[in-house]
Amino acid sequence: MGYAGGGFELKYDATNGWQTEPQSFLRIEPTSTTNRWLVWAPDGTRYTFGADNWGNGTAYIRNSGSCDQQMREAHLTEVRDTHGNRVMVTYVAEEDTAMCDGSLQSYVRAIRPTRIEYVASGQSLASVRIELGYQSRDDVHIEGWDSPYVEVFFSSYRLETITVLVRSSTSAFATVRSYVLVQDYDWFDQNDNKGIMRLTSITEKGKNGGALPAWTFGYRIGAVGTQDTWKNHTLLETANNGQGGKRDLQL
Repeated sequence: MGYAGGGFELKYDATNGWQTEPQSFLRIEPTSTTNRWLVWAPDGTRYTFGADNWGNGTAYIRNSGSCDQQMREAHLTEVRDTHGNRVMVTYVAEEDTAMCDGSLQSYVRAIRPTRIEYVASGQSLASVRIELGYQSRDDVHIEGWDSPYVEVFFSSYRLETITVLVRSSTSAFATVRSYVLVQDYDWFDQNDNKGIMRLTSITEKGKNGGALPAWTFGYRIGAVGTQDTWKNHTLLETANNGQGGKRDLQL
């Protein structure tokens, strides 16, 4: 389980129910379908992961024996504090098919967040909304990507825009700022769409579209002496804020 910036292993104890290793003093309860998990922090904040009936935030695979749907991932869908304020996250699932017991069966290949909403206590509409925009990516031909016999996990999309909107008194949403992300590729084999995607710049824009100087990023392959064909050793080397600030990362 990923929680509060860390990772925990879930373990079931007959006396104390679901616990984490290492111990985090969380109260953890799955729903009867186990597609939705509720987690309470010591301060009373409740975190919801997944949804019932294979809904928002859930990703499934096929059981190799029965071919039934089997939980693979349950993503954070809501955070609710003790005052009733909520953060809600909406996802889109990317489905694919693979053979199971002689027929093609669907499974969730990837899942990505598309909207984050901040809802004040007692309100039904969000006061702030963050929208995540995507475009197709080119480096999708990982091993087995087109095989009908195995379940392969990758996304066909890259994050392109982050837009922050605020709701007015008329319930209409207006953009207050946005971010544009640009990526490039370092190819293993461009003809076969195999490569490494790298974030090259982030540009912040105001509500009227005016842009600040872009943050830009430079990369290198591994430490000094690393072969330039070892693209899985790609490391961030420079970060430039476009306004005279630059950070060189020593490798």
